[in-house]
Amino acid sequence: MSPKQKNLTVGELTKINNLFPKKSLGQNYIFDQNLTNRIVRSAGTLADYNVIEIGPGPGSLTRSIILKNPKNFLTIEKDHRFAKLLEDLSKKSSKKIKIIYADALKYNFSNLFKSPGSYKIIANLPYNVSLPLLFKFLEYKKFVKSLTLLFQKEVANRILALPKNKSYGRVSVIIQNNFRIEKLFDINPKSFFPKPKVFSTLLNLYPKETTYNKDQMECLSLVTKAAFGQRRKMLKSSLKELRINIAELLEKTKIQVHQRAEEIPIEEFLKLAKNYSRLRKK
Repeated sequence: MSPKQKNLTVGELTKINNLFPKKSLGQNYIFDQNLTNRIVRSAGTLADYNVIEIGPGPGSLTRSIILKNPKNFLTIEKDHRFAKLLEDLSKKSSKKIKIIYADALKYNFSNLFKSPGSYKIIANLPYNVSLPLLFKFLEYKKFVKSLTLLFQKEVANRILALPKNKSYGRVSVIIQNNFRIEKLFDINPKSFFPKPKVFSTLLNLYPKETTYNKDQMECLSLVTKAAFGQRRKMLKSSLKELRINIAELLEKTKIQVHQRAEEIPIEEFLKLAKNYSRLRKK
């Protein structure tokens, strides 16, 4: 970084270095440092945690994380165009940033996570990979203290939805079963460059301890996929693709055959998954 560039804002550095957002990667930058500071404050104290930022881009959120002095700081960035900006930022920082150039969706986090509950994840996620990444982190949730993530508002509503709400679905059931979720605030499209057509929502997600084994979690995925795949149908019809005796499954779970997926509370879906796990082994 040249002496002339040292005191430039992230927005100015992005323009000078021709680092314009790529639509194919779902990139939307936040240049307002007050906003990125607010996002990072929402993650709570960082001093005792290993912090991971997914998709730092030009480094706006990265700068705010540095100010909170994390125990260790690692970023994962797919776009190599940002290498110089991020490496210059690391050199300027009192806390060295470890930068991994990789696609977070394909990255093997088992190489990274070591100590349970010692990691915090903070990210302005591209809309097109936000849910796949969140589902990926289910596998590693025992290592994570919290996730502070930006989602498209419609996706956040699906995550937060309760039964008998049009947004309630498979995502609601699986994510709420695994996380306690706190809605923090909405962000106007004007805060991003380029400006998206929709609002974003910041969520904190805190992993829950669950007593369900791997097979039962797989069954929950299969049951919710079948049930919400045809959400307007009664469960006696929508669950047929599970290829077991559906009447027996519903009877054991004490669910009426005429009920629909959108009416079933999360706890009942968990019972369905447990009973399906037993019945499919017969």
